[in-house]
Amino acid sequence: MELFYKALGQGKPVIILPGLLGMSDNWHTFSKKLADNFKLYLVDLRNHGRSFHSDVFQLEVMVEDLNRFIESHTIKMPTILGHSMGGKVAMQFAQIYPEKLAKLVVADIAPKAYANKELIMLLNRLQQLALESMHTRKEIEGALSSLVPEQGFRQFIMKNIYRTETGRFGWRPNLNVIAINMDKVGKAVVLKAPFFKPTLFVRGAHSDYILEKDLELIQTMFPNFILKTVENAGHWVHTDQPQLFFDIVDSFLNDSCH
Repeated sequence: MELFYKALGQGKPVIILPGLLGMSDNWHTFSKKLADNFKLYLVDLRNHGRSFHSDVFQLEVMVEDLNRFIESHTIKMPTILGHSMGGKVAMQFAQIYPEKLAKLVVADIAPKAYANKELIMLLNRLQQLALESMHTRKEIEGALSSLVPEQGFRQFIMKNIYRTETGRFGWRPNLNVIAINMDKVGKAVVLKAPFFKPTLFVRGAHSDYILEKDLELIQTMFPNFILKTVENAGHWVHTDQPQLFFDIVDSFLNDSCH
């Protein structure tokens, strides 16, 4: 089955993989800035956004989805940029198909395993919201406010809500399957062989997803890596500090030495 995507721009190809509960729409503003020099492919991973739903949900199948996407669209030597879960998919792809990409950009995630108890709890609570009985987005946000107190994250969650063909509200992501399979998604990237091509890791200074003790593992798996830390940014580094994040990525993409 085909992944939903948006394409814009022209030039060398860059594929963007959003994180958990993310979708292509979240990356449109960032991509427009790159579109003068690069061809952007903004992809919805399975069970997310407008892509297909499946009961199978783990890193390996998302890697194969990405491989089929690249082959079906005849994309030659792209840079793959992934945030969070999308970064995990990108790193595992680089381990399995190193010959198929030029560079790798990983936003605020390490190749280690992550415990996902809080995320699973949130996903289960989101499923309990009676969206179909609510009439306005304001009503939904009010119901969400106790589950997701932080406004920025709540707005991010709200982007996953849409009106179905019946006119009722529904979730775009396949929340139940995602919750059930979070342990499979959160597991460590499997080392096949060191990926020697240029790799950029970007982390938020206020995020704990990439710790100093993780750098040894990153060095083992991605020897030709650089790490940039963005001040005043958390896990959603690209939305917390969009211009700084753009400048870092743009510089890396245009650097012939990396």
